[in-house]
Amino acid sequence: MSEEPEDEKESDDRLAMSIAMSIPFGIMAGVVIGMITDNLGLWIALGSSMGILGGVVYETARKSGK
Repeated sequence: MSEEPEDEKESDDRLAMSIAMSIPFGIMAGVVIGMITDNLGLWIALGSSMGILGGVVYETARKSGK
């Protein structure tokens, strides 16, 4: 079994942490919009997806130095 380089492992850990921290914000936004539109199931799913996307975008932007 090959070992990952430390930098790559740390990068993966940071990405996982960014995603884990942004999912609850997406779900909260989804709950609010879902309550307003009376379509909670759809918006919770969309909110969690947007949270994942937000974490990936944040970490990508951080890596590129923007």
